[in-house]
Amino acid sequence: MKVHFKHSFLNKLLYLFIGAFITGVFTYFFNIRLLEQKNIYEKRAEKQTIILDLSQQLNQRIYNAEVFFWDIYYDARKETIMDSWDRYKKITISWNEKLQNNYVLLNILFPTPQYTIDKYSDILKSNLSFRDFLKDEIQLDLISVHNRLIDLKKIINKNDKIDTQNLGDFKNDIEKLHIKITNYIDTLAKAVTEK
Repeated sequence: MKVHFKHSFLNKLLYLFIGAFITGVFTYFFNIRLLEQKNIYEKRAEKQTIILDLSQQLNQRIYNAEVFFWDIYYDARKETIMDSWDRYKKITISWNEKLQNNYVLLNILFPTPQYTIDKYSDILKSNLSFRDFLKDEIQLDLISVHNRLIDLKKIINKNDKIDTQNLGDFKNDIEKLHIKITNYIDTLAKAVTEK
């Protein structure tokens, strides 16, 4: 009987060690999987934060350009127009200070050729990377709008008459740029949610 008890005890001890080993292995792989998921969610959250900041910067830039333009378009008082210009100028300076950083972040988060505009947008037709689209499309359009706003400001400062036909064309250009920016931000958001 004692021998039987001894074998029974050893068998139980062996089963305990085997069970502990299997549990340890499963726990290890389960924890590895959880850590991988956590890293994926952290990277996605980091991308979302960066895209949110970029989105806010772009929206502030185009919004303040539009406010300045609409003050001129609706023939606001000169003081109101100049206040709008000062707000626009402040936002533009802030945008320009952050621009190179935005390029670098976009290059790191969305490297070419894995991330291109045409892979994530049915509206924006371009095979440029997110960084290059911001640099070669949106930024150039923002500069063009900015230069036209400077010309309008000079006309206002001289108290000269503004050509209304020119204003109508400019209004359309600003609206197109606003739509392009919105589509760009939507495309970035779509890329961030990719697994």
